[in-house]
Order: sequence, then C-alpha cells, then structure tokens
Amino acid sequence: MSVLDSPAVHIDATVEEDCREYTPCFHESKPLARQAVFPVVALLTDALWIVVSFIVAYYLRFSLPVFPVDAGYPSLHSYLPGVAGALVIWIVLLSRSGMYQMGQTRCLGDQLAAVFKAGALSFLLFLAAAFFFRDQTYSRLVVALTWVLTLVLLGLNRTTLLRAVSRWLTSKGIGITRVAVVGKGPHTAKILHNLTYRPPPGIVLMGTIGTGQMNCGDFEIRDLGDLDHLAALLGAHRLDRLIITIPFQHHQRILSVLRECARSRVSYDMVPDLFGMMTTGFQATDLGGVPLLVFRSRPIDGWGAVAKRMTDLVVSALLVVFLLPVFVIIVGAIWRDSGRPILFGQKRVGLNNRLFTMYKFRSMRVDAEAASGPVWATPGDPRRTAVGRFLREWNLDELPQLWNVLRGEMSLVGPRPERPFFVERFREQVPRYLDRHKVRAGLTGWAQVNGLRGNTSIEERTRFDIYYVENWSLWFDLKVFIRTLSEWAKSKNAY
Repeated sequence: MSVLDSPAVHIDATVEEDCREYTPCFHESKPLARQAVFPVVALLTDALWIVVSFIVAYYLRFSLPVFPVDAGYPSLHSYLPGVAGALVIWIVLLSRSGMYQMGQTRCLGDQLAAVFKAGALSFLLFLAAAFFFRDQTYSRLVVALTWVLTLVLLGLNRTTLLRAVSRWLTSKGIGITRVAVVGKGPHTAKILHNLTYRPPPGIVLMGTIGTGQMNCGDFEIRDLGDLDHLAALLGAHRLDRLIITIPFQHHQRILSVLRECARSRVSYDMVPDLFGMMTTGFQATDLGGVPLLVFRSRPIDGWGAVAKRMTDLVVSALLVVFLLPVFVIIVGAIWRDSGRPILFGQKRVGLNNRLFTMYKFRSMRVDAEAASGPVWATPGDPRRTAVGRFLREWNLDELPQLWNVLRGEMSLVGPRPERPFFVERFREQVPRYLDRHKVRAGLTGWAQVNGLRGNTSIEERTRFDIYYVENWSLWFDLKVFIRTLSEWAKSKNAY
C-alpha cells in the first residue's frame, strides 16, 4: 500500500521521545531559517576576504619595499570603486556557481573548483571593465596580487574557517539540513558511506527509510522506518531533504514519494540506477507537449581537444620543472635501495585502443611477475621494495607519467589505462568498457577521486570513466585535478 493510499499513521509518545533522544541538540526552528545560516556566513566571509586581499595587495605594492615605487602612488580611496565592482563580480559569479545555495551537497573539491572558475571569469570581466572605463587607472600588479590572494584566501576559507563554522553550527543544530536516504538501489551503500564519512557542510544524515537491513561494511545507519509510513516519518524526524535511491522499475513508488515530498515541502534528489543515465549527458525537450530526455554522447573533439592538449602541455611542463628536485631524490633513493632499473615501463592501452609504454618509478622487484603473470597489487604486497612501499603509499611512483603526457600518450585527467591482458578480459565482461578509450588515458580520473582505485569494482570504475568521457569540459578537468590534490595520499587502495 502506497503513502497516498494509507491512512494517517499515528506516531506515539515512545517514537517521539526516541526522535528527541536521537537529535538532542536540534532546535525547533523553521527549515528555511536553519538552512540559510551557513550560506549567509559563507557569503559574508567571502566578501571579507576579497576586501582583505585588496588591502594586502595595495600595501604590498605601494607601502612595502617589496615592489619599489619610482613616482607617487594613488590613494587607497581612489581604488574603492574598483574594489566595489570586483566584489560584486566575485559574489555574483560565486552565487551563480551555486556556492551559496541552501542545503547544497557539494564536496570540498567541487567548491574549490568553483572558486577557481569564478576567479578566472572575474579577472577577465574586471579587465574588460577597466578597458571601457578609463577615467581611473589601476596598477596591474595590484589587480594581479588581489586576484591571486583572493583565490588563496577563498580556498583557505572553505578548507579551514567554513569547515570549522559548519561543524560548530551543526553541533548546535543551526544551519543544518536533515537528510534521509530513501529506498534501496545499486548506489545506496555508496551514498550512505559518503554522507557518513564525508558529509557536505551542514548536512546531517538522520537515517534511511525503506531500505530494510543493509550491510554497509564498517558503519551502521539507523533505519527510520518503512516507506508506507513516509508522511509520518517526515514530520517525526523533521526531515528537510530526501535522497531517493529507489530503482526505476518501481516508478509508482517513486511517484508516491515525490508527491509526499511536494505535500510536505521537503526537497529531494534522485540517484539514477540506469547505466545509460548514470553515464550519458542528456537534455530535456518535448514532442508535442510530451516531455523527452534526449541522450547524447560528447567525446572530446574539435576546439575542446585542442584546449585540453594545450592545458596538458603547459601544466605538465611546469610540474616537471617544479618537481625536478623530487625526481632527483627519488632516483637516488631507488638506486641506493635496489639498484637499476630506476624506471619501470609497461604496455598500456590508450586512446583509440592504441598501445603505449607507460612509465613509473620502479616500486617492486625486477622479477615481480615472473612466476605469477599479470596480477593486481594487493595490500601488504610482498613484491614491493622498501622505497617502493613509500612511493606507492604517497602516489609518487606515478610522477614519470608526466613524460607520457608531454609525448601526447596520456592526459593529466582521464580514465586510468589498463594492461592489454585486462582490457581483453574486461571488454567481454563489462558493458561499454571500450568507450573509455575514446579519450587519452589520464594521470588521475573521475573514478579515482571518487575512491575507485586499486582492487575495486571494474563495473563501478567504468561507469565513472564513461560519465567523464561524455560530460567532459575544461572545468570538469579542473574539478578532478583539485579533488586529486585534496584527496592526495588519502586513498586506502594505494598499495
């Protein structure tokens, strides 16, 4: 019996007391007021750091001997109109990027990518405005320093201050969004894991509804009740948002949940369980008033391919120069520990199924696979050398692949390449596996920043890789790259 067909469910005093016991610090307040606290704090602190960035840049340029001034310099007040304009541009762009939405579920890496994107656009818009309004000239060094300092301070704001503020507000029951996961689908366990161990700011996982008994590994989630009692559960637990993971074959049950959300003014997100919808971009249209979802495939080509390749060349070249001392130290450590060879080359399958030699710093014995043949690395793998154990733990063995990027065999971001032996096996077992090879293989990828490294599900990795292929953009690459840096050395699957 659906929610619409069932009679009103009475929540007795025992259940109400249990709810209060489960959330002892949550204050009774309107959901809109609760959810608005954190976005307002984020907006005000962002505005503060933008102004601070300008003041620091101004005094670095004109008042300190860091950058000598030959002639006189403009007053601080003459810069105020430009600062006001830049502040408006930054805040509008950050707002358009969804940084101040109530109850957002964006991870830290996505927020940092959005800050960088807003920063790039604001810099271009400010330069364009300065070109048209020439009554006031601004020091280009002040503008550049302000932009760099703003990027750094806004990034630090989100990684330190706002995270601390979010934890404090959540502990006081202020600015929180109470979330429940509804239904049991192929992605339910992963959603629960992420909400448990890496919840976005202000998000509190209250439990699950209609999932029954689930084995979620090393963590336990409270079962709030059955879907037939959804209306009563929404009120009893004062839920603000649902994440619906019900498989699409139960579409009538999904419709019932959506109607109850509309009736109770509870927002919701849906997790698609269909492979095609999970991986393929689509757009909404209609045919004579009938809504349609038009699916599309967007492999990287044209100007997008040119821009991606140019980005790979510039960034990888800069990284090689910057990391040169690290290369020298690693070479010396490997030489001292286990001798030659220093590098390890292995055939991998790349763009359009072409073979190339992928390089790593050698982290295992020279004869590591002489007896076993191609096998996955495992935790505590006895084939690793002493230095190799450290290199793999900190992901430093992958650095020589910057040479593969410079040669055009790999990209900074893309699906991780596999050996021909495994590709032949997976192409028969995993649907659309070869679609990963429509783009260059990457140093890091969308699957890896979502925790799918090492001996993890090939099907799950493939879904994420194909999603990347069909939804690529330079901003997507930036997001993956920033999340790679934020997740660096945290993966439990690096061995």
